[in-house]
Order: sequence, then structure tokens, then C-alpha cells
Amino acid sequence: MASAMVEVLSVPAKTTEVIVKCPPKRLVVCCDGTWMNSNEGTDTGSGLLDNILGLGGLTLQQPTNVTRICRSIKPTSTKRIGDLVQPISQITFYGSGIGTANALDKAQGGLTGEGEAGVAEHIREAYQFISANYSADSEDEIVLVGFSRGSFTVRSVAAFINDVGLLTQKGMTYFYPIFEDWENQQKMLKPGYKATFSSYPFEGPRPRMFPDPTEYRKKLVQLGYTRPNIKVKAVAVFDTVGSLGVPRIAFWHDVSAPQHSLDFAFVDTMMPPNVENGIHALALDEIRKPFSPTLWEKPAPGQTLTQVWFSGAHADVGGSYADTSGANISLAWMVEKLSAFVEFDLDMLAYQYKVPAPTVKRDWGCGILNNEFAGAYTVFDYHVRTPGAYTRYNHESGEPYVPAQPLVSTNEKLHSSVRIRCGLSGPMPRTGKTPDSGVYCCPAWCGKDKVKPWTVTGLPKTPVKASGLSLEEIHKLQANIQWTRAGTTQMMGEDLIGKAEWEILKSISPGVADKFFSFGPK
Repeated sequence: MASAMVEVLSVPAKTTEVIVKCPPKRLVVCCDGTWMNSNEGTDTGSGLLDNILGLGGLTLQQPTNVTRICRSIKPTSTKRIGDLVQPISQITFYGSGIGTANALDKAQGGLTGEGEAGVAEHIREAYQFISANYSADSEDEIVLVGFSRGSFTVRSVAAFINDVGLLTQKGMTYFYPIFEDWENQQKMLKPGYKATFSSYPFEGPRPRMFPDPTEYRKKLVQLGYTRPNIKVKAVAVFDTVGSLGVPRIAFWHDVSAPQHSLDFAFVDTMMPPNVENGIHALALDEIRKPFSPTLWEKPAPGQTLTQVWFSGAHADVGGSYADTSGANISLAWMVEKLSAFVEFDLDMLAYQYKVPAPTVKRDWGCGILNNEFAGAYTVFDYHVRTPGAYTRYNHESGEPYVPAQPLVSTNEKLHSSVRIRCGLSGPMPRTGKTPDSGVYCCPAWCGKDKVKPWTVTGLPKTPVKASGLSLEEIHKLQANIQWTRAGTTQMMGEDLIGKAEWEILKSISPGVADKFFSFGPK
């Protein structure tokens, strides 16, 4: 009897297991610009030699717009899935810029994109974070943000995900050989090329990855090494430079190993098919030829592409100058665009917008800008940017195709602050720490003899008090504004100002808001 009692008591009670699906995650990867490291927090100056040799002394580093965005993302948000609104974690990854490891890395990495932690290493770090944390079952989302070479980094991450997928835990065993195949996919076509790890991840003949990675990816799927068809919700970048992420520095291209010109040469002007939304802020006043921008083109059906030009040089738009006048405008614009995909802590954004405050109080759009073609940078070529007229490059030679192959469907527009600065006769960019002066005339608009090859049409013919209009009414009027290049059919519209941007404009310059449609180039 006792043994029977023990036997009965030892039978486990029946339970009903309820498997709860994990809530989704939003993975936000933020990659900073060259020589920028907000984790370290120190700065040695804005010049080329200042950054490499530390000649500018040690100061607190002004965060770039990438850093300010990364620090303003709420840890949790919500996501609608069907009829349900679910909580979603927003998990951020911050990657410091190239050339931040040490003095040697500042020189080699900053100039060439290689060095101790070059472009390839930064791509791998960001990708590894995504691969380790992403779950397709939870309907996770991926958002990528970058500045300068950090822009190229996140664009490359998106391309790698498109071509290879997200490697599984099993596939990550062969991460480096797979990445090497992807990085060197054009070199693989050259006679005599041999992979460093030729027996991984495949035994026998290696499927080619260029120009179509389908067979390579299919084999990874068959082996259980990757998860294909992973979407990237948005890639948001400030001023992507260089077709290979490495600025086109002529003398370095001549003395560097020729095979380097093929590294990442396939990461180019086309938006990868897996990217749903491309957002690009571009600098009108950057005149250093090595910092020529790489625009996107040809968005496919279902993709959105927004590329907008702002007054200022490279770091005025991407941020890092002590005076944040220019960076604040592009930051507000980018946050406005990203708010469709990421939830921000608005109080933190407002705090970062004010600290540090611009050093000189001026009307919206007329703050301090900088001429970065100075000091050691003058050994490089001078080149005026050409909105609406960019062409494709041959990445083996580093030169434009002949005859030229214009980019198609770039969806470029001008930010309204450019028109306001022209209309208010804002000052020219300053060189170094000298006070700015003169009347603004963007190199992209002005010819050698100050002849303006672009004109603005579509402004209201009678005065309009814009501050009394709804945002919808403002957008209707803005839609009529066109910049037209003299002697051509080339036209460019004005990007419609966002709600937060408009509120900031009204708070900073109520008079400018009133006469928003009265200003244009003189």
C-alpha cells in the first residue's frame, strides 16, 4: 500500500504549456565618421594634421549627428502587427569612426580607410551585432545610420545582408572566409586569385559572387549557414564620401597597391533590393575633391529614396564642429525622416539640440559654416559639387566613365534653409577660426565670375504670412518651388519641411517663418 502511494505521488501533474512569442526588436546600428569616437570623447582639432598628429590640443569632442541620434533613441517603443500594437525594444549599436585606434591608425585609417580598424573591420563589427541579435520569428527590424565613411560602412552592411543574408550561429563559424569572398568578389575573377581560406566554407569549387550572388547564397542556405531575404527598414546617412568609402585621394591611389581599388568596388550607387527606405543628407559647400559624395540612384518599385542638399561642408552637415548651427538643421531633418521608423526621446533630442548652443545667435539657416579646403587639405584637388549632375565611376580606374553615364532617378532636392540663407544674404563659410563674412554664394550655384547658373521659380507672387498657415498649406506652396539650372532642362525641387523642423524654425526665427516664401537668391 505504501509503495503504491509513492508510485501515485511520483506521477507528475499534467500542465498546459503556453509558448509566448518573443516581442520584436528594432536593431539600430549607428556608425560614426572618420576620426570620430564619442566613446572616447576627446578631440585634437579639425584640420588634417591636427587629427593625425594631435596638434590642436585636447578638447571635449563635439558629438556628430550620428552620436546625437544614437543617444536620443528610446529603449522601448511600439509596433503595429496586424490589429495588434506590441511593445518593441530599440537596441542600439554605436561604432566609432575609422582612424580612432591610435596615432598610426589615425594616419593610415583616416587617409585610406584601412589601418588597425579599417572599413572592413567596421563592416564586420556592425554585421556581427545584427546577425547575433536578429530574429526573423519575432519580425525584428533593422535601421542603419552613418556619417562619412560610417555612411559607407552602413551602406556596405546593407549590401552584405542583401547578398549573403544574415549568417546563422553555425554559419558564423565561417564568417571571415565568407566576408573575404564578398569583399574580394571582383578580385576572384582575376587570374591567379586564391582565397586565404580556400577550403571554407565550401569544399570543392567556390560559387562566384560577382556579378550575381544568388548561387553563393543558395549554397549557404543549403548548408544551414544563412538566413536569406532579410529586409533593412531604413538606411539613413550623412554625406557618404568616396565610391569605395575611401575618399578619392589621387596621390594615395597612385602609390597604393592596385588591387585595393577593387575592395568593395561593387558597393556603389545602386540601392540594394533589400533596403526599403534610403535617406541621404548632402553637403553643398564641400569642395575637397577626395570627399566627393556617392549618391544613390534607381530606387526599385516599393523602395523610397530621399536625398537632400544642405548648405555647409562635410562636417557642417554631419556634425562635429563646436558651432552646431549647420548640423542642427540637418539633424532636425534626419530625425523627422527617421521618426517613421524609430521612436526618439524628444526631451533628450531637445537637450542635445541646445547643448552646446550655437556660438553666434543668428536667423535660422544663417549660422556659421566652414570652409574645409584649408591647411594640409589644400594639397588635394579642389572640386565643386554638382547637384543633379553626378555620373558613375569605373572602380578599377577610379575615373568617370567616358562617355559619362549620368546617375538616374536620384530624387535629389534642396533643403529650404539653402533658399533662406541665399535670400537673407547669410555669410560665406569661414576658414579656420577666422570670423565669417561676405554674402553667401554656394560654389554649386555660382560660376567663376559669380554668375548664378541656378534660379528659383515658383515662389508666391504676393506676400504670404507662412506662420499663419497649416503645414499642409505650406507644403502645397513649397511643391511649386523649383531650382532651375540656366541653359539646361535640369530642375530640382525643395524638400517639404517637416512638422518638427517648422516648429524649430518658428521658435528660432519667427520673422523668417512669417516671410518663409519671400526669400530666394538675389
